[in-house]
Amino acid sequence: MELESLLPDTRIFDFSHVMWEMRQVKSRLELAYHEVAAEICDRAAAAGFDAAQAGINEREVFAIITGEAWRSGADNAQVAVIASGPRSAILHPPAWRPNAGQGGHPACGSGVAFSRLHLTDDAPEISAPTDEQIRTAETMIRTQEEQIRAMRPGADAKEVDGIVREGILAAGLRDSYTNITGYTLGLSCVPRTSDFTRVFLPGSDWQLEQNQVFHMYKSAAGMAFSETIVVTPEGGKRLTKTERKLFC
Repeated sequence: MELESLLPDTRIFDFSHVMWEMRQVKSRLELAYHEVAAEICDRAAAAGFDAAQAGINEREVFAIITGEAWRSGADNAQVAVIASGPRSAILHPPAWRPNAGQGGHPACGSGVAFSRLHLTDDAPEISAPTDEQIRTAETMIRTQEEQIRAMRPGADAKEVDGIVREGILAAGLRDSYTNITGYTLGLSCVPRTSDFTRVFLPGSDWQLEQNQVFHMYKSAAGMAFSETIVVTPEGGKRLTKTERKLFC
């Protein structure tokens, strides 16, 4: 490197990863910011649930979610998810269908930044669910609750990941599961909406630490559930409080 040649007596180190690693464990102030952001997400998602009725344009629902986030104090509320019909199987589709709630099962979600901390709260579907969809949702919620309980300091990430991944596959809800089941939150700035410094995969070789915060999510059979989780000695604690169910 030219810089090394100009400074022969100087040792140069790669410092690029240090800030990402330092921010893995949150301070009390950062956790407080996360809690506020989670509350904003819950309010924005609830506004989306109320608005997502048959005949309502998807973009109108998107605007309502975003507007509620801004009114609730979000620094950035440009991330929202609204989809209906077959597109509800896509995790982050753009809003484009003419109407929500016609011939499909709308799904709403919200994501906001508060004091430069990004939190997401993906919501379940909004429709009159079939018996099969109810059973699918119950299985997904049950396996994710087990995963959240396992999120204690010192837990192996790959084992935490396997609870959801293997549970979904064993239940026959997916033929394969290549997605991650969670990722780091808290070091995201516009336009980035996620931090993959730590992710949950079968080969993840790291251990959870107290006060880490993650976006934990799962998807199968055209629906998805996700939560913002902080690692505690008693297991994972949900920061997002929206009721975990199918809304209809």
